[in-house]
Amino acid sequence: MAVDTKVENTHQLPQVTNNEFETLFSHATIGILITDSKGLVVNFNQYAEQLFGYQKNEVIGNPVELLIPHTKRGAHVAHRTNFNEHPTNRMMGAASHLFAKRKDDSVFPVEISLSHFNNGSQLFVIAFIIDITVRKQNEDLLKEQKNQVLQFAEQTKRLNAELEKKIEDRTKMLKETLEALENTQQETTKALNFQKAILNHAGACIIATDIYGVVQLFNTTAEEYLGYSKSEVIDQVNVVHFHLVSELQSKAAAFSRELGKIVTPNFNVLSAKSVDDLPNEHEWTYVRKDGTTFTVSLNVTTLRDAQNRISGFLGVAVDISELKKFQNSLQVALEKEKHLGDLKSRFVTMASHEFRTPLSTILSSVSLIDKYTSAEDLEKREKHIKRIKSAVGNMKDILEDFLSLGKMEEGKIQLNPELLTPAELRDELEAVIQEMQRLTKLSQQITHTFTVTDDCNIGRKMLRHIMTNLISNAIKFSPEGSTIDISSENKKNELVFTIQDTGIGISESDQKHLFERFFRAENASNIQGTGLGLHIISRYLDLVNGHIELASKLNKGSTFIVHIPQ
Repeated sequence: MAVDTKVENTHQLPQVTNNEFETLFSHATIGILITDSKGLVVNFNQYAEQLFGYQKNEVIGNPVELLIPHTKRGAHVAHRTNFNEHPTNRMMGAASHLFAKRKDDSVFPVEISLSHFNNGSQLFVIAFIIDITVRKQNEDLLKEQKNQVLQFAEQTKRLNAELEKKIEDRTKMLKETLEALENTQQETTKALNFQKAILNHAGACIIATDIYGVVQLFNTTAEEYLGYSKSEVIDQVNVVHFHLVSELQSKAAAFSRELGKIVTPNFNVLSAKSVDDLPNEHEWTYVRKDGTTFTVSLNVTTLRDAQNRISGFLGVAVDISELKKFQNSLQVALEKEKHLGDLKSRFVTMASHEFRTPLSTILSSVSLIDKYTSAEDLEKREKHIKRIKSAVGNMKDILEDFLSLGKMEEGKIQLNPELLTPAELRDELEAVIQEMQRLTKLSQQITHTFTVTDDCNIGRKMLRHIMTNLISNAIKFSPEGSTIDISSENKKNELVFTIQDTGIGISESDQKHLFERFFRAENASNIQGTGLGLHIISRYLDLVNGHIELASKLNKGSTFIVHIPQ
């Protein structure tokens, strides 16, 4: 069926003949077919022949349902009738599952863009068809990666309810990201149109050039993408003007290695593969008229005359900026999940080691308590009950450290600062010190010098956590009969707390890593601890723009000085 291809010259576009439009139609790197109002195929381009395995003459005059799986044909007739009654340009297949059927009855996933035009009283429908098999394979790969992450998360589900909730949250976030990626659509209508109306409805930037790269055709989408009007570029601008010089140079070097010949960083880098009849679709950065950039998937093919000589080149570019953003967000989500997995593995390793000692203490004490049944054994029972309570306290401290770190990782720590009078601050500190007295070794003493005279702004929970951790460390790493000195004072708009002990000290090499997560000093490896306490303190201080200083020598003791701005 002949279709009138005459187009009114409203944009000063050079006159394009029917043959030239037919050349564009035939050489388009996307499947294009046209049907009449009865659903009969009236035109079918070369790329559609490759997609479906039919020759053009096998399809022309047949219902378009010839190209649709048998199970979907009945429904499609109803959809086609509805479209003819209410024709609207639309994209299909990005957020749903569409399939087409080849001549050999094989079925493949597609994305379809519908457009329409009228020739007199006759309605014609144009379908731009893209085989998205590779994209679906990539989506399946992403789903497989997601499943692997979910399986990994399930392996440590029994740790505790708090940890499980975090895993579920991370997995949910990843799943939502993947679903969002699956529901997005890539603007992939790489269509060459055989008349101006078709070109203007294409959802891709279409630029045709002569053999030197000078623009000869510049569709409406290209104007929208790049910010230039047709009159500014046709017969005046080389397409390299739309590219970054650095990218032309880098791809020229890469193509030279790939093709085994010199590819120069000019129009040659855009056309070299097409001249050799090689696939030529790559990601490029386009530069708009205002200097801003965006990422496209650009496919370049040759245009040939009746003697099969190259007469120019056709570039079809689709903006993939949104797809790149989703890919980047997915990568970030995967990295976060990996980070959580690493944290979880470290905790499992640490907990299996640190829980062993208190659990052994509890088991042995329980066993002995069962044997002390007489009144004379009351003192022995109380001794073992204290051991059990101490062991349980150690296990609770390990879990508290890890849960605090987890909340910090999620940004869920609430500092809740309060304005405290000197008396209130002193009471808070004395309560912590009194609580720490139960942990002291034989003849150990804790002294506290308090000289704060001004009201201070500080979170009670943060203060207790910092002081409890530093004092318990001083007790743990100091010998029996030693003294732990604590001082609290005002200095130049800041609160300063000093905790000094005469314990085992810390080597210079270990001091560099002391505030890292899970780090244990070499001389403390045999003393119970998680390696999280000082890291958590440093994270707390970061939240209030504070800092901590350390002065220590091996076997001479350590001094920690905490600075909290006011």
